[in-house]
Amino acid sequence: MKTKYSEAQLTAHHEAAHAVAHIRHDMSFQSVSVVPGEGYMGIMRTKPRHGIQHLGNEGEILAVLAGIAAEKKLRPHIPWIGVIWFGGEDDWKAARIHTEANLKMAEALASYKEGREQRPVTEQEIGVAMDRHLRRAGKFVRNEWETIERIAHALIASPSGRLHYEQIYELCTGGKPTPEEQREQLFVRDGKLVDVEGNPVAW
Repeated sequence: MKTKYSEAQLTAHHEAAHAVAHIRHDMSFQSVSVVPGEGYMGIMRTKPRHGIQHLGNEGEILAVLAGIAAEKKLRPHIPWIGVIWFGGEDDWKAARIHTEANLKMAEALASYKEGREQRPVTEQEIGVAMDRHLRRAGKFVRNEWETIERIAHALIASPSGRLHYEQIYELCTGGKPTPEEQREQLFVRDGKLVDVEGNPVAW
């Protein structure tokens, strides 16, 4: 018998999977929310990146795809393309952009070392790499499912519909982040340390 999950449950597991993947790969973020907004049902707030275009490493691409993999686990009867279309199109596009950029960078380095002309990256190569990333994300979600469910339930139960980094870290690890890890979750604006909401933080 198929279990029917509400939109809130799907969103909570989707965002929880993103959060667990970030924690496990030592990547910073501010908070995770399941409060719907314009164009989204849930959101993870991360620190903005500056400077050159960022190329995602394997862990970052896995973290982007973890939400899709969590929804697929809840709805195994739906093909991957359906899960992506209805709940993770933006994540899929972001992972694909990073994957293509990484393949182009790898080809540029290889052609330089081998003294040959750089060739274009093919759609087949991108597809093979994305399939590998998706399988890795699926395996990660299966291995971390108990933790993902714990955070998803906490998100649904939260009166604000939001959990901050420190709360998720504790649910993941049973401990609290170090001062250095906490500092990663803060911004410097106009010379002052503030949280994601712009509130001053004493340090």
